[in-house]
Amino acid sequence: MVSVFQNDIKRENTLFVKIGSILEGLIVWSGFKSYHALLYAPILLGLGIGAYFSLNFEPSYQLTFNLWAGSLALLLLCHQIFLLRPEVGICRVITFIICLIISGFFLAQYRTIQVHSPMLTKPLKFANITGTIQEIDVLSEQNGARIILSNLEIEELARDKTPYSVRLKVQGDINNLQSGDRVKVFASLNPPSPPVAPNAFDFQQQSYFKRLGAVGFTYRPPEILERKKLKDFHQFWEGLRLSITNKIKSVLPEHIQGVMITFLTGEKSSISPDNLQAMRDSGLAHLLAISGLHVGLVAGFVFYFLRLGLAFFPSIALSYPIKKWAAAAALLFAFFYMFLVGASIPTQRAMMMTGIALFAVMINRSPFSLRMVALAAVIILICYPEALISASFQMSFAAVAALVAFYDFFRPHIQFLYREAGFLRKTFLYILGIATTTIIAGSATALYGLYHFQAWSLYSTLANILAMPLMGLLVMPLAVICYLLMPLGLADYPLMIMGYGVEQVLVIAHYVAGLEGAVLKFPAFSPYLAGAISFFGLLVMLGPYFLRILGAIFLIICLFVLILTPSHTRLYISENGKLIGLYDASLDKLFLSSLRSERYARENWARRLGLNNQDIEKFEENNNIMCDDSGCRAVIENIKVSMTDNLYTLQEECLWADIVISVRSVSTKCKAATIIDPARLQKSGAIEITFDHNNFRVNSVSQSRGKRLWTQ
Repeated sequence: MVSVFQNDIKRENTLFVKIGSILEGLIVWSGFKSYHALLYAPILLGLGIGAYFSLNFEPSYQLTFNLWAGSLALLLLCHQIFLLRPEVGICRVITFIICLIISGFFLAQYRTIQVHSPMLTKPLKFANITGTIQEIDVLSEQNGARIILSNLEIEELARDKTPYSVRLKVQGDINNLQSGDRVKVFASLNPPSPPVAPNAFDFQQQSYFKRLGAVGFTYRPPEILERKKLKDFHQFWEGLRLSITNKIKSVLPEHIQGVMITFLTGEKSSISPDNLQAMRDSGLAHLLAISGLHVGLVAGFVFYFLRLGLAFFPSIALSYPIKKWAAAAALLFAFFYMFLVGASIPTQRAMMMTGIALFAVMINRSPFSLRMVALAAVIILICYPEALISASFQMSFAAVAALVAFYDFFRPHIQFLYREAGFLRKTFLYILGIATTTIIAGSATALYGLYHFQAWSLYSTLANILAMPLMGLLVMPLAVICYLLMPLGLADYPLMIMGYGVEQVLVIAHYVAGLEGAVLKFPAFSPYLAGAISFFGLLVMLGPYFLRILGAIFLIICLFVLILTPSHTRLYISENGKLIGLYDASLDKLFLSSLRSERYARENWARRLGLNNQDIEKFEENNNIMCDDSGCRAVIENIKVSMTDNLYTLQEECLWADIVISVRSVSTKCKAATIIDPARLQKSGAIEITFDHNNFRVNSVSQSRGKRLWTQ
């Protein structure tokens, strides 16, 4: 990031040079070197990408492009000036920082425009759709499958209004469906749902970047119009995944099929809700995200046993570089595994780092450093800028960066402990390594777990100590053997043994998740606070000693703000107004107008508030809410709130209440300070009202998101 400053720089007696000299001295004193540029590149790109996604309006693309081109030209100019006058090299540093931030902003906007495709704006109850099957996700036996169709023709929509792809839930027999089939379906379609509260998870935004324009279900099984004989690259892997899934279903019992399918194909949709929740609560959910652990174990198994096998032949071992051969074979198998499990963001990151490590073995180099992590992050941010705001990217890179930084610092001490160690010491160090790795990775990802899921597994260290030997010594090695034997029809027994290992992992997950206090729940907090904690945490991890101290101070301040921020009473109104929720901060409970309707909304409200199921009750259980046949009234911190669906009492409620919430349209003559009716909800989306010291603040989904290309 900063050039290597020369000791014999000529100083001119000008104000500009004096200021530059002072800044230069501070940077050199703080410990910066030129090779830090790669470490800070993903941070600076991330600042620009984060700035783009934080806006509530769509900026001018022409203006962004001009700023980006101008910053590049200015950087080249400053570089030429530096070559002539090294004493003003600080200008190149500052320009480099600005250029990378603007580049991140430009890349995010370019990617957003590049993937743009129509999205459904209103439900289609009955739609005749013709499309090509792109993906098939097999669900549990009772739930059928989900398919993604592309190359669409929808009779009820004009060509320019037709989405790029749609996702449909299919019931009935799906065994005859294959990726690449041209099918016709009769289905119901809905637009991707917007957030259920301001700053909540935005499925609409996620769908936009997946070019998924609608979701729905079919009324009957798809009719196959044409079967494609020659599969393209994507369809080949999708077909291979489907065949492995069918093999697992034919050999193994149902309760472990979902996790087995995840480990062997990367598909998570068939995991039962109970197993998924147990894996999350126990801190083993990272096993379901195919990432560095899985890619590393697969590549490591191939590398170790191929090299061991070649070593049995002295004529080969003494004459040829079998270590490099084994590394090359492991690299090829790692690529095979990446494509088979779907090449998600964590898998791509893991493949890049594993590939660099194996390539380094082939050229006799040691690649384990933070620069390798930074390079992987830069490549992913350039290709997929939207990954920055995803939980998988944040948690994956936080864990890997923390682990690499820790083990890079303590590598000499670890090598000393392993030197001439016996079996008992190696066993103890292995268990200690699992515990240390879990603590470091868990601490690094805790913030993102709390931010995205409002939960943190407190006993994850115990679960990982028990489960990781099974994963490393039994489950993943057998996965490689299953891949090799499936084409020969000999994979039944390896699948059964692997299934036994997976079953024991699930037993551990359920045991740990059942312990008292296994999960810490925490209310959702501001994305700006999460961003600040991330930035200062990166300074502590990557910065030179001066910035590490500064980052640590600000990080502690941010953590205190996070912990000490008081909770406020809130009122939630769903997008269609059919569900209303009151969070009483004094009781720390959520009271709902209905415990049946809008399940997705009420579960997300409770999760964002850090509440459990026992903390959710009906309106009637709250003494501050009075309900009758015409509606409900509540006085919240001296603010009068009326919730009614009765036209005859509406005028009376308008005279009494400060806030009127009605499922029917309200006349403009209503004298209430705030009116929330279907017309307003249609424009604003879901609404959150925060009460604080006899005042209230109304925030809506449309206010928090603004008008962007992915908002409908």
